[in-house]
Amino acid sequence: MATVENLESKILSLLMQDKSFVIGLTGEWGIGKTHFWKNLYKNHHSQFKIKKYAYVSLFGIESLESLKYEIAIKSYNTQQETDIFSGLKNFFSKGLEHLEIPKLESNGLAISISKALITNTISGLVKDTIICIDDLERISDKLSIKDVIGLINQLKVENNCQIIVILHEGKADKLFQEFKEKVFDNIFYLTENFSIIEKIVVNEMLVIYQEFYEKVQVKNLRFYEKVDKWYQQFIAGKSLSYTSKEYILKNFLTVFLLHDFPQTVSYDKNDILHSFEANLEFLTSSISTLSDNDFLKDFDHKQAFEKYTNNFFNMYEIEDWTKIIINYIKNYDVDNDVLDRLLAKDFDYERKIQLDILHNGILEEYHSFETKPDFLNRFHEMALSKIGDRNLNNLSFYLRVLKEYDANLAESYKQCVEKNLLDMITNSKTKPRILGDFYPFGKENYDIFYDFIELNINNYQPKAELFTIDDFRNIFLKFYEHGGSNDDQSQILELLKKEDLAEIIWINLEDNRSRKQFIKSILSHREFSNEKRKEVRQWIIELLNEKIQTNPEVKASISLWLKDTNNLTDFSNY
Repeated sequence: MATVENLESKILSLLMQDKSFVIGLTGEWGIGKTHFWKNLYKNHHSQFKIKKYAYVSLFGIESLESLKYEIAIKSYNTQQETDIFSGLKNFFSKGLEHLEIPKLESNGLAISISKALITNTISGLVKDTIICIDDLERISDKLSIKDVIGLINQLKVENNCQIIVILHEGKADKLFQEFKEKVFDNIFYLTENFSIIEKIVVNEMLVIYQEFYEKVQVKNLRFYEKVDKWYQQFIAGKSLSYTSKEYILKNFLTVFLLHDFPQTVSYDKNDILHSFEANLEFLTSSISTLSDNDFLKDFDHKQAFEKYTNNFFNMYEIEDWTKIIINYIKNYDVDNDVLDRLLAKDFDYERKIQLDILHNGILEEYHSFETKPDFLNRFHEMALSKIGDRNLNNLSFYLRVLKEYDANLAESYKQCVEKNLLDMITNSKTKPRILGDFYPFGKENYDIFYDFIELNINNYQPKAELFTIDDFRNIFLKFYEHGGSNDDQSQILELLKKEDLAEIIWINLEDNRSRKQFIKSILSHREFSNEKRKEVRQWIIELLNEKIQTNPEVKASISLWLKDTNNLTDFSNY
């Protein structure tokens, strides 16, 4: 692969000689060919054998005379503090626009004599010169590529010039392909450019940019410049964990790739990966206002995008960070409440990562028989930090180790663990499952806490203060719509109060004519005890009669329904 370093070495070896040549510098769009050349010239021009230099872009030049003129005007001697011909160039440059140019008509061809003379005069200065001609693929329709190649060859052969032509070869005129073998001594291809990118992106997250570069193969310099600008603006003034920064940057890279996809990557729409399961609809619709690009509306194009992102952001999902970033890009605004919640969550996650690193290091000491000084205190602190975890096998292991060192310290740790477990059980809204919630992978034979957990789960009673009206409403709606219930709900439903029902039976339904069916489903719930069901039935009758008192207009419909159902005991007709 032609890396930046390899190309620099090859081109420098040519420039350190006084022999004329023509070389092409090509590569995919946006890879940084111009940046590469200008950086090479800036850092090494003092080593060049030829000391005169000119840089010209073909973009906007519409005649061969104008090109000659630009080369001449732009040329200067790098060894001199000032260009000794600058006065002459300025005179011609400024005067040319105001001259009355006589014209000689010959066979329909208008020749500007004054301009030709001026150009020829200045062009005589262009000898023994390094000339960079950029943007060959953007040449004007009014300017013949054949004429440009001819001028380049003339400058090489007659004026001893060293010429570097920068182009995207795949986009260049077909005629270029015909003439390049006759005129160009070599064509150099820039295929890898991360060393350029790492000079643009100077921050601690460079490793994420590198991962994106290697896995997604986006090499466009402007893409990285844009992403880094937005990323730096977004994080400015915020206290962020490394975890947050990483996730934010990954989202910026993915979102902007989606936005710039057709311009940034080349793709084969027939090369489709089906393993990517992200929902791109949100992203597509959310950033559609950023441009008129309808590229991703096509299914094949979506699949092509997924191919590029899968390795970098596996199983990418639209989460809160993504939504915040898109809103920031669109509206330059951030929801601070959501941001604070995400930051708190990410700092907790960062802390967990650091604890895991500490945990693994201490266990490595233990198992290698290479314990370092103060091992007991460090092990004890690590064990305390893990008390919130529900891997009881690990907590039992920590307790066994502590017992070998200090029985009192071990007993204190055991009490801390049991208090935490008791709090988790008693503050659970539903009855915990010993195997599902505490031992998902089974119990080790050395486990110490199983009996304690089993006892307290068997004694579990839900706390009324933990439940809101929403909890009860969701239970009844789920049963009404899907018939869903579980054994845990029997204890919860025992906590139901009349004031809860007063809100529940009057909730908005999609079809309010179904209210009778909804009330029927409440009374039919499988997890009610017989006594609780009788109590709930009486409450509903009271609530319906209270409705009549506040709104007499409903008396007929309620009274007849109560009569037809024998006070909500017989629903055979409903």
